[in-house]
This record gives sequence, C-alpha cells and structure tokens, in this order.
Amino acid sequence: MRHWGYRSRTLMGLNGPITIRRARFQDEKTGRMVFPLDEVLDLPGGQTTSLARRAMRMATKMGFAELQEELLAQHDVRVTDSTLNDVMQKVGGVAEADRQAELEALAAAPRGHYREQLVKVEREAPARLYVSCDEIMYRTRYREDDPENPGEKRVIYQEMKAGAVFWQDVRGRWHKRVVAGRDDPERFGLSLWKLAVECGMLSCPEVIFISDGGSWCNTVAELYFKDAIRIPDWYHLTEHVWGGGAEVVSAG
Repeated sequence: MRHWGYRSRTLMGLNGPITIRRARFQDEKTGRMVFPLDEVLDLPGGQTTSLARRAMRMATKMGFAELQEELLAQHDVRVTDSTLNDVMQKVGGVAEADRQAELEALAAAPRGHYREQLVKVEREAPARLYVSCDEIMYRTRYREDDPENPGEKRVIYQEMKAGAVFWQDVRGRWHKRVVAGRDDPERFGLSLWKLAVECGMLSCPEVIFISDGGSWCNTVAELYFKDAIRIPDWYHLTEHVWGGGAEVVSAG
C-alpha cells in the first residue's frame, strides 16, 4: 500500500456536517485508491449518516421539497435534491433486492399450506379485506427517436404495477398497505398475495378483489385470488358506463 497523503470527507449528520480527515492509500495490485479509516469507522457510502434513515422515513409521507424543510427545521441541516435522490436509490435498491429474494423463496415452495407457512401474518383478520391492483406509466430520464418526428427525441415511459390491500377496523378507521414493482403479472401477483396474507387474508371471512378488466389483472385474480369476490374499480366502471351512454345517445 502506497501512502498518498490525506483527504477530508464531510458527512451530513443529525447535528450538522461532520468533517473527517483520513489517510489515502493506493493498492499496488489494483491501483485503486482506498481509505482504511472508512472501513474501520464503518462510514456510509454516501454523504449522510443516521440522518438518512430519518429522511427516508419522512420521505414516505412527503415530497422532497417539504422533506428538506422538515430536515432544516428539525435538525438544522440542508440536504440537496441529489443527495436525497442518491440515498433513495440505495435504500430502494436494497428493499427491492429483499423483496425479490422473498419472492424467489415463495415461488419455489408448493402452492397451498407449504407456501402459506412461509408468510408471517402480521395482524388479526378484519371482517372484510379489499385487494386492488392497477398499473401506472411513469416518465424516465431516457429518450428515444420519435418515429413521428424524424430527428427529434421523445421521452420514454415505463410501466409500474401497483397493488393495495386495505381494510376497516372495528373503530371504523381505514388502513392500507401497498406494493409496487415492474414484475410480470405472475410474479407481481405473488407479491400482492404475500401482502394480503400478511394482512390476514387467509382467515378473513370476506375478500374483495378490485381491478379493471385488463388481462394482466385477470391473471393475478385467477392465480392468487380466485375465491375472492371480484368487482370492477369505480373509475374504470364509470368510464365504460359513460362511454356506453354516449354510444346510445349518438345511435339514437
């Protein structure tokens, strides 16, 4: 290891910025620059310390702008959009990897009792449980050639599947848990089934599956919620009723 002097690093903690001066070395075999003190102190890879955990918890309730205001008010710390985005990407990557590992274990288990035993039920079953799924299209940072306008680029949109499990407790309060992913219908359906089981579906006297009439939603319903009562969601139903009414008026 060859010593290459010292380099300071500033981390953003709960009580403001923390500057750490540590020695820099070059690995003679790989040529890579390393900071042994980072490993000894178990420093995070980004710019935040335990602040990151609190920030990401609040980020589930608010957008970045409001989150930055709260961090400034609560901890007197200013955090940039890029730093929050880096933390979010890392946390999201770990959470998604954990979700996929759990799905692998469930998919490998036989359907029925053996698979159900792998899911931990987290609460007592309500009198009625609602399960819903749909898809959204979100804008990415990527662009592709626009076939309708040669020489120009258009934004690429990608599909995200989303599911929700919700119920009303004995006091009349509503509760909801959600899951999202870019999986195929069968794999996403397994993820939604797992969430529903955690919420007490297997012991629930009445389960209602709500979705539009899309083919992938039908696949999820047939594979994992076949015994549930199926109803179309309100927004798609009213669209079809309105469209049908318009056709009748125009034909009459």
